[in-house]
Amino acid sequence: MATLNSTLTLTGTAADFGNAIAISVSDATVLAAGKAVVHKIVTVDHIAAVTNFTNPQIFDAGNMGRCLVYIKNIHGSKEIFLVETAAEAVDGDVFMHLEPGEFAIFPWAAVMDIFATTGADGAGQAESGLEYMIWEI
Repeated sequence: MATLNSTLTLTGTAADFGNAIAISVSDATVLAAGKAVVHKIVTVDHIAAVTNFTNPQIFDAGNMGRCLVYIKNIHGSKEIFLVETAAEAVDGDVFMHLEPGEFAIFPWAAVMDIFATTGADGAGQAESGLEYMIWEI
């Protein structure tokens, strides 16, 4: 079995708290043998109507077990919103908002699909770049 080693270090100053921030955490995740490892850079198209939605589904819960996900907005100016259903993208019910250059690493239980869209709270029409990697664990 393979192991994925990850380290996150956050440093900076926080004037509101009056002290410096210094957080560092590490984890070694054992990857499932023979399971999926996915790496994609996708273009996300969103048309602001459910009937015209162009399937921006990026994670299909039916195809994977528990996973570790890395996701990054690689577009120079567009925001990306992650939602659970295509209808929520139109309604603006987002659970993750990535500004250009922002990224996230998170465990995904693979019990819900995840869609990506761009525009103001998922209600705009735009085109953007999204990079992601998924390791099944």
